[in-house]
Amino acid sequence: MQSGKIHFELTYQVKCQFLHYLRHILREVTYLPDPFARKVHHAYILHRFRAYRPAKQKLPLPPWGVKQKWVRDEEHLNKLLKDCRDRLAWLYRAASGDRKALRRALFLTYGRIGPRKHELLRPYTRPDIPKNSKELSKALTVPRSKSFKLPLSRALEAIAREQGRQGSWALTPNETNVKRFLGDILPKKNIWGWSMPLNRLKNAKRKQSVELMNKLYPPLPDEEFKRLQGLATGTIPCPLLPTRRARLNGLPELPKTTISHRITPRTMRRLWSELVAFCSTIKKNEATGQYKVSWGVGKYSALNKPMAVGGNTSLFAQTIEPM
Repeated sequence: MQSGKIHFELTYQVKCQFLHYLRHILREVTYLPDPFARKVHHAYILHRFRAYRPAKQKLPLPPWGVKQKWVRDEEHLNKLLKDCRDRLAWLYRAASGDRKALRRALFLTYGRIGPRKHELLRPYTRPDIPKNSKELSKALTVPRSKSFKLPLSRALEAIAREQGRQGSWALTPNETNVKRFLGDILPKKNIWGWSMPLNRLKNAKRKQSVELMNKLYPPLPDEEFKRLQGLATGTIPCPLLPTRRARLNGLPELPKTTISHRITPRTMRRLWSELVAFCSTIKKNEATGQYKVSWGVGKYSALNKPMAVGGNTSLFAQTIEPM
């Protein structure tokens, strides 16, 4: 049996088909209403297609970890073509104003879901450097493998704690229930009163670390967060929305009932307001070493609505006597 990876040879027609899909997808990206979304999706799609180039034509890959790939067989080829069609249809709906598709495109852009989310979380998963000899001796005394707590950095612990306190209308109870990951993940003793096996502790750490990473929303860079906050509140004017070019010599459309998905600045402000409620920024106090996490609030957010306050209670001083 021949060793090594078997590459499925692509015909010229198949290569042209992928090239046409790439051009169509990149054209739909240019119609997205958010300028930053156009930039992020354009780079991501290019790198996804370039990952299947031959090794001799390999180009620099993005930081979110797209590795060199190859087409294995005809079944894999049909799956890739279907993925291209699905991606093209989804981007067409997003650029045409479909709220669900456009919301997903924005969440992918700002790292609330998808590969960019894990790329934004990666800097906070690195262990902290001990500040003094006391912390160093403590880290050396208690082996990490025998600790009943997840090995979280101070920044990641602050992110999880503030997300648990958020209680925003946007976050579900499943997304705010992250405080349980900050304490001991398992009891010291099992039901027979014996010490917890290290293999079970190791497996529980791995499982709950993955679960925590899936629930957390990483902080955005300061400039990106300020721009998104300004777009959501209206302090930054909405950029010009791209429009599709009219077809030349097109046939007149027959009158029919359609659902309008026209994208307007007000529509985008509402989407940005919904998105900014899932975003935050983090700052470190160099004097104390503590981290402060601030969450965003948009113009149409429920947290930005006026609250009822106490008024003139003398209007209700008189009471009606029972008959």
